[in-house]
Formats: sequence, C-alpha cells, structure tokens
Amino acid sequence: MLAHRPLSTLVLPGETQQLHLRGRQRDACQRAVEHDFGLLAMQHTTPAGNVPNVAPLVEVISLSEAGVDTFATIRCVGRCRLREVRSSRTRAVVSPFCDASSALNEASAAESVAQRVVELHATCLELDRSIAALEGQPQPKMVGIQAGLADDPAMRSAEESARDDPTRGVRMARHPALFHTGLHEQMAVARGVLLGQAAAQLMWPEPSLARLPLWGDSGDGEPGAEQVLLSFAAHGNLSPFERLRALDTTLTADRLHNAATALSRQQARLAAMLALRRAAPATLE
Repeated sequence: MLAHRPLSTLVLPGETQQLHLRGRQRDACQRAVEHDFGLLAMQHTTPAGNVPNVAPLVEVISLSEAGVDTFATIRCVGRCRLREVRSSRTRAVVSPFCDASSALNEASAAESVAQRVVELHATCLELDRSIAALEGQPQPKMVGIQAGLADDPAMRSAEESARDDPTRGVRMARHPALFHTGLHEQMAVARGVLLGQAAAQLMWPEPSLARLPLWGDSGDGEPGAEQVLLSFAAHGNLSPFERLRALDTTLTADRLHNAATALSRQQARLAAMLALRRAAPATLE
C-alpha cells in the first residue's frame, strides 16, 4: 500500500500517473512488483487529515532508480476497500469495491444523463480553449479599480499565501479544471489502459470492458460498461474532492449525476471567466 498520498494524486480507473517515491513508499512498490503481481492500493489523505477507506487499485508498470529517488509509472485498474490497515501503513487487507447492479430504471436514467454529461464537457472544453486563446494575446494593463486591487497588501498577501499553501486552491474552490482534451479522447485512452493490462489479455475470446472484473454487474452488458467508463472519465478534469466522490460512488447513474452537476458549475465559471477576459479594458498607447 502507498500510504498518505496527497488527494491531488488520486487516480481513477483508466488513468495513468508518474510518481516520485522514497523510503517506505518505494519499498512498497518494489514488494508489489516482486510478490503481488505489481498491484497495490493507494491510500489518500485529505487536507483536513481524513483518510477515505476506498482507494484506487493500481498496477505498477515500471520502476526506475535515480540515486536515492525512485520513479514509478502506475495505472489505475480498479477500486478497493481498505480493511485491517497494518501499523506499518504499508500493508492492508483489501476487498474489491465495484459498482452495484443497476435496476432497469437506473440504467435508463444513466443513459439519459450520459448525453447531458457529454454536452456539458464539450461546452467546457470550448470555453476553456476560448479563454486560452485570449490569454495567449497581450493582456491589457490594469486600470482604475483593478490596479487598486492589485496594489492592495491584503490581495498580495492572499496570493502569496496561495503559493505557500498548495491546498489553498482546493479549499477555495478556484478554477481546478483544465479541459484540454475531449471526453471521447479521454475515454479512448482509459479503455486502452484497462484492456491493456495482463488480466484483460487472458479474456476469451477477446478483451472487453463488459468482462472486466472491476465494474460489477451493470445488467446491460457492453453499453453499461461504456457508461461506467464515461462516468469516471467525466471526472478527469474536475477537482480532487469531486474525483474522490466518484471513486466512492457505487451507482453509475449517481456518478453521472454528480459529474453533470460539477460540469454545470464549471461551465458557469468558465463562461464568467471568458466574459471577464473579453470585457477587459483595452490599453491605448
């Protein structure tokens, strides 16, 4: 088990990440590769000090040494519930944590909200690209009230505090999302990660999301598995707390509703940011 990882490093099924490890965490990765088929749990800690009992189940793809430092590439292949955490904080008994079986009405609800999630994500992506295009242009000088705020010691103190405290941005719910990639592209990458793992290659007659022993029984076969994949991918651009909620949710429809709500907030925030960028006063030289 990788213990006490910051919440900002939480990965969802289908995501890949590189980690910088030392000490016990490096040893845990090495033991996982040597004795546990490269699998281990990632225990996270929130900024408030809480430790969720549901954790990503990750597979170590590669380990590389650089002096006293170890760099690991991991991919998330599922979820697990932590039980009987040992005092060393490097080992625990885990049990699978999968989606619950969906009733027919829940499956239809998931299907209806899935399209809404796709549309919201596409809108956020378009807004984010428009903001990036404007920010790539020379920015006007601040005048009037804006300049006065920038010179305010309280404002400077807040900015310095945000730089010194990496969790401040999360607590203030400032713009956490970067919609650089379309949702379907993210799903394609996640699908490749999940179906590329060694266990998936043993499926007969061919690897399939519906046959992965990760989701639980959706009751709908392949379309249900695609909705589960969509529900996780939709959280890929959201804040760490929203991603944690997705990890701990057992109904696909609920996870999609949570994603739609969060994306709707992001859409409103991005639209406001874009309006402010466009309304910035031009500077006449």
